[in-house]
Amino acid sequence: MECCIRFVNFKYLLIVSYLIFIQLGCGESKEGIRPEIGEMTESVYASVKIEPIGLYKAFAAAPGIIESIHVDEGDSLLIGQAIASIKAERASINRSDAVIQAELARENYNGQAAILSSLKDELESYRKQFSMDSLNYYRQKRLWEQNIGSKNEYEQAELRYDLTRNTLSRLEKNYLQNEKQLESNYLQSMNALEHADVMLSDYTVSSRIDGMVYQVLKVEGEVLGQMEPIAVIGSADSFILKMSIDEVDIARVS
Repeated sequence: MECCIRFVNFKYLLIVSYLIFIQLGCGESKEGIRPEIGEMTESVYASVKIEPIGLYKAFAAAPGIIESIHVDEGDSLLIGQAIASIKAERASINRSDAVIQAELARENYNGQAAILSSLKDELESYRKQFSMDSLNYYRQKRLWEQNIGSKNEYEQAELRYDLTRNTLSRLEKNYLQNEKQLESNYLQSMNALEHADVMLSDYTVSSRIDGMVYQVLKVEGEVLGQMEPIAVIGSADSFILKMSIDEVDIARVS
């Protein structure tokens, strides 16, 4: 009898414990997964390359043998600074000839030993002579009109006056013609010199920007073709990020 009572009590305890557990479980707040509307981030693959701004390959305007390279990789450059020089014997000779011709033309036009200088001296001399002959002629003319003096003196004065006047006119025309011709020769010689300078500059590779030498592609003594770069130049402190994305993914990038 005692054993039966204990069994009933144990069974009663199990039922009560279960009911309490259920009650406690129902009283707790449970969190679940709830959907929300928002932005979605999607990734695509891209290869990235960093380049200096203004990056370019330096070419020579004229082909030839590289005489000297004036820079090393990593050197800073100023705009117009020489990067390399190409042998230019023919161009150098042409420029030397142009310098000589320009100097000669300048000396003839406005130098101390200029042709115009001697013509001008002769012109001034005849102007003075013409002034004297003119005074003498008009004086003799007035005297002759007053029946003073001889006709021969009057005619001689008139002859000298006409001769000097004609000579002076010829010298003035000659001076103006020579001045115009010498000026033209001088301007042409300066144009020829400028052209020779341009031709010679084609044999010097210069920097187009203020920047840095990133790569030297040739060595001294090497033959450089007209379409062959000699160096790679770019900005020293400004860069651009370039990304290459597959054409399938490009539409998904905004």
